[in-house]
Amino acid sequence: LLFVVLFSACSDDNGQPQVQKKQTQAPKVISKPSPIIYVQPFTYFPKERVELIKRELKKFYKLDVVVLPVKDIYASARLEGTDRYAASIILDLLQKDLNKPKDKILGLTSYDIYDPKEVDGVEYPYWGIFGLGMMDAMPCVVSDFRLIKFKNKTNDFVVNVVLHEIGHTFNLDHCDKDERCLMNDAKGTIETLYKEQKWLCPACVKKIQKKGINI
Repeated sequence: LLFVVLFSACSDDNGQPQVQKKQTQAPKVISKPSPIIYVQPFTYFPKERVELIKRELKKFYKLDVVVLPVKDIYASARLEGTDRYAASIILDLLQKDLNKPKDKILGLTSYDIYDPKEVDGVEYPYWGIFGLGMMDAMPCVVSDFRLIKFKNKTNDFVVNVVLHEIGHTFNLDHCDKDERCLMNDAKGTIETLYKEQKWLCPACVKKIQKKGINI
């Protein structure tokens, strides 16, 4: 009797054994985590400007932004005998401190920063700059030192420089497609910042979308 009951439980209405079908599930799609933008304010950079930059970064790149505790700027990046700092050294140290290759880090300083630049065949080892970003990498740095004299335009200019330098970390090079594009090269002058908008041209949008960033 027990045998009959067990057999019946495994048979269809015609008394034929049923073959259990293996359920197939759709493959799981593992989404790649979005990068986080870390902001590292250095001593003396205005707190209100930090908060503005945080809001603008989140709005433009649609990514999480984390502000780190304020710290002194790296003494090892200082040009001896001056209050000027080497932007490239700051980038190396920011990257080393964060050590999160999939994320980004932005240094903010009110000290003057510089990087070597060639102009008309002449090499300037200490060319003053607004900011510097490492292409397709983690770090960038922005200084408001050369922008504070523009008073009511300072915040707008600093925000545009920040968005520009973060763009470099997402592999956006300098753009010559449209003078309004955020990725235009400042070329050491302020005129470009007056023309730039918080906007990327279609070519730059297409390029950054390949990095998974939906502008």
